[in-house]
Amino acid sequence: MLAAQFTEDTPLPLPGSTGYLRGTATKARVLRRNGDGTCLVQLFQRHPRTWAWEPATGSSGNREVAEADLYPTEREAMFCGRPPKGRRETRRKGGRA
Repeated sequence: MLAAQFTEDTPLPLPGSTGYLRGTATKARVLRRNGDGTCLVQLFQRHPRTWAWEPATGSSGNREVAEADLYPTEREAMFCGRPPKGRRETRRKGGRA
């Protein structure tokens, strides 16, 4: 329990912190921070039935990514830190005008 709380409170990109990859919002835990602006991360994937995060299957489930490609929330990672495009006008109060 204490280890899980520590990883949630650790800021990116320190080892032990959890973030999401740019564009795909794949969950990643930082395992090692390199000196060249990259990190070794453990990747996670969603379980098809429960949608819970589980370690990625594959040879090791680890990958090197740039520190700039890690975001603290899924929403920020999906839209690369920018707000999503769409309806930008505000609705008026009090009905039609």
